Amino acid sequence: MLPEDFYNIFQQKYAIINEYEKTRYTLEYDLYLHNNKPVLSPLITFTQKTFPWPNPKYELDVQVSYTNTLIHMDQYIIDVQEIILSLQTDLSQKKI
Repeated sequence: MLPEDFYNIFQQKYAIINEYEKTRYTLEYDLYLHNNKPVLSPLITFTQKTFPWPNPKYELDVQVSYTNTLIHMDQYIIDVQEIILSLQTDLSQKKI
């Protein structure tokens, strides 16, 4: 894979992850406020998931390669969707 191709794919996947992370944060914050009386500074802070930048010399190795980085990003997209669904379920049960 060429570095330019990887960078384009990485940017697209990272934009998706960023949106999911914002949604996850919002749900966690809402759930926190629903479980606790509002305080001046909740302990929840927005953190963006980061991925190590690959090194092309590892492309054929199990270490951080272009392919492995994209696989990890795809898996994180699946995982964060499940987290969001779980948080939505928890929040909907709290509101009932």
